[in-house]
Amino acid sequence: IMSKQEIEILDRIKKLYDNRLYKDSLALLHSSIYTFPNFKKIAYFYNLKGLINLALKDWKTCIEDFKNAISIDNNFYHAHFNLGLAYYDLGDLEKSYEQNLKVLEIDKNNSRAKIALIEILTFQ
Repeated sequence: IMSKQEIEILDRIKKLYDNRLYKDSLALLHSSIYTFPNFKKIAYFYNLKGLINLALKDWKTCIEDFKNAISIDNNFYHAHFNLGLAYYDLGDLEKSYEQNLKVLEIDKNNSRAKIALIEILTFQ
């Protein structure tokens, strides 16, 4: 369970990310790890970090972040979906396909994963 402070910091990081202030959001994220070491046990934290690194096109780090989120909570389908996006961007359609299938195992009605699978299967 997260404290009110932890939730507020994550919300602030997410708002910076949503406003495309990726470097600012990453800086706040990195500084918050020292104040809130509990973040390293939260899948959402690593998923958010992965999204920021994905936006910055830091492929190696974002893949590691999404994998960290999944290792904390294998049913956190957002991280599987985002890992699939990273693999898709890198041209690894097989791994992207596998991640989107995993999303559908967790959430069979996930329309984003269904659309991604169609895109992968019709990729030319």
